[in-house]
Amino acid sequence: MNEQQQTTTTQKKSRIVVPPMCYDLKQATGQTVLTHLIDLKINHGEFAEHVSKYMQRLKTNPNQRVNFGYIPAPPHSEVTQRVIGMNGHFFKMTTTLSGVDLIWHDHFSNQFFFWGPSVFKVVKAMNSIRWRIHKCYTTMPPPLPPKRVKYQHVEEVSDDEDDNGSSSSMPDLVDYDGNVISVGSVPDHENGSID
Repeated sequence: MNEQQQTTTTQKKSRIVVPPMCYDLKQATGQTVLTHLIDLKINHGEFAEHVSKYMQRLKTNPNQRVNFGYIPAPPHSEVTQRVIGMNGHFFKMTTTLSGVDLIWHDHFSNQFFFWGPSVFKVVKAMNSIRWRIHKCYTTMPPPLPPKRVKYQHVEEVSDDEDDNGSSSSMPDLVDYDGNVISVGSVPDHENGSID
């Protein structure tokens, strides 16, 4: 086996391990969740069809118990987009596989919200998204910030030249008694002695 094949085999065998985390989970009624979703709708505008359907279910059963959790979204928008997936692909897949009702990214608080019928399902979805965040950072780090713009070289202008480029002498620096302290723009020790 050559060196490149060994590296590829080693990369395939490495597992992405995410440290455990204690989640802040809450349980609320369907009416409370509906109010929260309406607040999000005010901030974000229209929801997708699946969110509207979920809101309709909550309206028909306002006493339904719903479990809620949240985790911070990545600070890099590129990573957040990878975690969500094109057209919400990974959010939809995680929603289906974990059995939660809804996963939402709140742009204003930069958090991922999870709503589901049981604590187990919500935690399963949260773990899945956390794993995906970790995977995106380890396998596809975010791009470097844009390079700074280099300034064009500016020609230096001497203190002894005026705006037209011709030499002019600066006025002498005198004290209150009229004694000359400095002549022109050249320091005294370079001018020679002043009598």
